[in-house]
Amino acid sequence: MGDRGRDLDLARRLFTELRARDEQLARFTGPVAVVGMGCRFPRASGPAAFWKQLAAGVDAVSDGRGDGSGIGPPAPTPGAYLAGIDRFDAEFFRIAPLEAERMDPQQRVLLETSWEALEDAGLSPAGLEGRPVGVYVGI
Repeated sequence: MGDRGRDLDLARRLFTELRARDEQLARFTGPVAVVGMGCRFPRASGPAAFWKQLAAGVDAVSDGRGDGSGIGPPAPTPGAYLAGIDRFDAEFFRIAPLEAERMDPQQRVLLETSWEALEDAGLSPAGLEGRPVGVYVGI
């Protein structure tokens, strides 16, 4: 069997497994607790700031500098840009500076907002080790 056949078999198996999980989740009716939240949006660094922005009808699209600071090169096109993506604390996450520099900025933001969700919940990551806890992400 060639690579294409193995890939097709793997895709079929994964599809079958995902369908079975979807069916299990569809039957789940138990309680779900959201105990912490973290988010980043253009011009809103957390859930409270985002809610205020929504309530005020703020347009987060900028046509100048990416972060609204007026520092750095102009944004290539108008858009809704996140501020501070260059301020990742690699040491805090025990990531080598060179590795952090080469990481996708979305990965760095995901690490930071996941940590913020734990802080928002008042939870210590060390205390969660081995427990049935999940971080659910919407991007």
